[in-house]
Amino acid sequence: PSSSQSGAQQQQTAPPASSEPAAPSEPVSVQPVSGQITAIFSGDELVYSETLGDWRTHNGVDIACEAGATVKACRGGTVTAVYEDGLWGKVVELEADGVVFRYTGLADVSVKTDAQVAAGDSLGKVGETYAEALDQSHLHLEVLKGGAYVDPQNYFG
Repeated sequence: PSSSQSGAQQQQTAPPASSEPAAPSEPVSVQPVSGQITAIFSGDELVYSETLGDWRTHNGVDIACEAGATVKACRGGTVTAVYEDGLWGKVVELEADGVVFRYTGLADVSVKTDAQVAAGDSLGKVGETYAEALDQSHLHLEVLKGGAYVDPQNYFG
């Protein structure tokens, strides 16, 4: 009889260790606020702005949420700017792996320039985005890679 029929246990050996480096792990990503996306990234397509009364590209996504909701960092990185903008309100820019995340319309900003944050850390609260004031309460998030706007939905879970 063969050893497989005799009930003898075969010893398992681990596969040989690979000399190739491990593949880099995907960065941890989180959605910045809980809510539904109400306006998508438009790329080169013009969309009508009710608030501004004109046609323009929508360079980010709008995520519906209550005013005062906590805004979380999509990815870990460095806060590169915190400022007030006439159209976008209070803005926090965060750089992670060569990608810039621009969170607009914040209130109660809880970070300062040069701060290191982890994915999911609080950046502030949802406030008002002046350029989209007629829309329901939301976070407007833009993402730039190599200086060009890209779809933010590719960068959070």
